[in-house]
Amino acid sequence: MIPKTILYCWFGHNQLPASAKLCIDSWKRYCPDYEIKPKIITKVTL
Repeated sequence: MIPKTILYCWFGHNQLPASAKLCIDSWKRYCPDYEIKPKIITKVTL
C-alpha cells in the first residue's frame, strides 16, 4: 500500500509565508487521512 503522506520542502531560515500556510491548511482540510511532513532545509552545500 502506498503511504498517505504529503512531503513539502522549505528552504531557508525565514518563516513560511501566509500563502504557503493557507496551502498546508487546505491539504489538512481536503486530505484529513494524509500525514503532512515538512522537510526544513537551512543549509545547502554544493
